[in-house]
Amino acid sequence: MIRSKRKRLWCFTAAAFCLLCFMSSASYADLTVQSSWIPGPSTPPIIDGTVTAGEWAGAGSVPILVGSLPAGYVLVKNDTSTLYMILDITNDTVNDAVPMEDFFRLTVDVKADQNIEPNVDVQFMMDSSAHMARQFYLGPGSYSPLTPTPNSHVGVGFGGSPILSSPSHRMWELSISFDDIGIPPDIWTSGAAPVVRVGVRLISTNPGLNIAFPTNFETDFSDLITIYLGLPSIPIDPLAPGFKGVGHIPRSNIVAGYADTWTEPAPILRVKDAPFGSTIDVKGDFAVLGLTGSKYRIEYSKNGGPLQVLTQNWTNYQWDGAAGKYIATAIKPDTNGNYDILPAPLNDWYWTDLVMRWKTNSFGNGFYSLHLYTVTGTTYTPIAGPGGTLELLIDNTPPQVEIKEVYHAVGSSITPLDICGIVHVAAVDPTDGFRFRVKVIEDEGHLWHYYMNAHYGDNKTKNIIPTEVYVPGHVDADGPHLWNGFPDLIFPPLSSNPWKPDTGAPYFGNVCGYQFRLSARGRTINGYHRVFYKEYNRHACIEVH
Repeated sequence: MIRSKRKRLWCFTAAAFCLLCFMSSASYADLTVQSSWIPGPSTPPIIDGTVTAGEWAGAGSVPILVGSLPAGYVLVKNDTSTLYMILDITNDTVNDAVPMEDFFRLTVDVKADQNIEPNVDVQFMMDSSAHMARQFYLGPGSYSPLTPTPNSHVGVGFGGSPILSSPSHRMWELSISFDDIGIPPDIWTSGAAPVVRVGVRLISTNPGLNIAFPTNFETDFSDLITIYLGLPSIPIDPLAPGFKGVGHIPRSNIVAGYADTWTEPAPILRVKDAPFGSTIDVKGDFAVLGLTGSKYRIEYSKNGGPLQVLTQNWTNYQWDGAAGKYIATAIKPDTNGNYDILPAPLNDWYWTDLVMRWKTNSFGNGFYSLHLYTVTGTTYTPIAGPGGTLELLIDNTPPQVEIKEVYHAVGSSITPLDICGIVHVAAVDPTDGFRFRVKVIEDEGHLWHYYMNAHYGDNKTKNIIPTEVYVPGHVDADGPHLWNGFPDLIFPPLSSNPWKPDTGAPYFGNVCGYQFRLSARGRTINGYHRVFYKEYNRHACIEVH
């Protein structure tokens, strides 16, 4: 088995299949077959030697040639764990005893490297009970003892097949576990196209057959049949090609300019109604862009205004084999504002989908629509469909926070604290404590949360204002997607007792310094995290007695 970065898979057309029926033995090295994928809802073949309707529908096939004529066929299907095969011997129409008079051998070049490697490459066949067994190659034509294979199976059949319904003939249904031939489970997510290379020997007493296909495969692996395994059907974005998203936020999670991953089961960044700001990484599909142009161009419209070219400089890294490390490489537009489609795309680039690193701070807040074009010469071709545009709400305004006043509250009276001085608080009086007048505002309406704590003593913290978060209590509080905060709030409210400092040991009877810290975050993200955090601090010396 090998992993090759093939961009497409071979498949047999009807014409190609007919051509194979008349191939000479000199063409053995060219024999390939495309296995068909068994989708999740479909039932894999039952390995019992009996072919039922539809069981092998769509299977790939390759002829077993004697000279230029087929003596039978190999049919193949697969799923993520098993290669399913029929050795369909259309020329053997006599139902001899199995396995004494009719049997097979199936060789697998495990590494698909055309070399016979001892104790790695395997040969499958039936044991004396007609159950599947295998042996390891020890060298050309030399094998270890035969041992059972509980993961791979054989079904002996005699009857009609998908290739020839009549007359009845010999066939074997096989299931070869990928565990038995060295295909790892992660091959399906590796981006590689897995390949299996096999040779087949068919033996029958009546009629007299002893077919090695390809010839001498048990001593020479250079001409084995190549089976390209079917790959899973991968869902793709129907709006592609074009923009993929921003940072960790896929384009499909950007709605009306806002990022929203709140209901996703396991998002990298969980956000709700989050605008974008600071420097953002806009992701795109270079492989698809390269199919229709040599360069690309991004234009933007702000708040429905005219389109303008978006030009920025940034740095990517490409691998330098001589230096043995990634080298920083400047990415710049040409004089027309166009970018190369990832310069030297076959190089190893650190960021393989970064089409724009946009420094948004100097562009002003607002609603931006990005438009993507491919460029060939002087021809600009817009990417068709919604994937050619990306709508982003930009907000580079941080929250405003302020502790306007700290009051010493006793009963119904409140007295503003001096900047310096010691405040005496009665520990046993629940009405003797502090109230705070604060401001938390996000001018664009994109506040995420706020809270206030007191910090004192040896790394001690006591909450003053509990955390208030946009979700769930303030979603759309000031309009769609908006929560402004408040310009003026007294906490605790006058209807409740004031906040009290720590009255326990060792603070009772002593003077302790307190820091009152008001903190707030906006919802703006750069695609990877929230970017704006603000805090405001006041201090007091408090004696609890």
